[in-house]
Amino acid sequence: DNADIEAMILGFNFLANGFVPAYVLEIVADPTMRPTLVLHHLITFTIVVWGQFFFDDVVTDPAFTVRCFFAMTLYMLTEQNVFVTMLCYRARIYGPAALYKASAWYYAVSRPVIAGLFWATWVDLMPTILGRHVRWRLSSIALYLFLPVGNAA
Repeated sequence: DNADIEAMILGFNFLANGFVPAYVLEIVADPTMRPTLVLHHLITFTIVVWGQFFFDDVVTDPAFTVRCFFAMTLYMLTEQNVFVTMLCYRARIYGPAALYKASAWYYAVSRPVIAGLFWATWVDLMPTILGRHVRWRLSSIALYLFLPVGNAA
């Protein structure tokens, strides 16, 4: 049903836009941030904003839309432990070393899993983007081709 799909896209857009202010605040609040981290945040910001138009173009199956959105936002959803760990470190709260170690392991294990999910989704999306449908805008094709670059960042 089109109304359900439109409501789902609207919900995804609201969720994604919740990350944008957090990333901008992080860039503005830390003038000593490494250029590579600033680049990571800007690429993520670009993907989130650009992705809103992308979903409007590719939504044909609600379940696949959820999978695409999930794969694209899983990076942001799972890096909160790093943010909390950095806040504790900056506040000189060193606490139990096991918490820092657990955070590092979680991050190290989750990244390859998320990357695998991303690549599987990216490959499955290829026929939709580059296939028989010509109504999709050039911007959606460009974003699709840009996603591996964003994934690497």
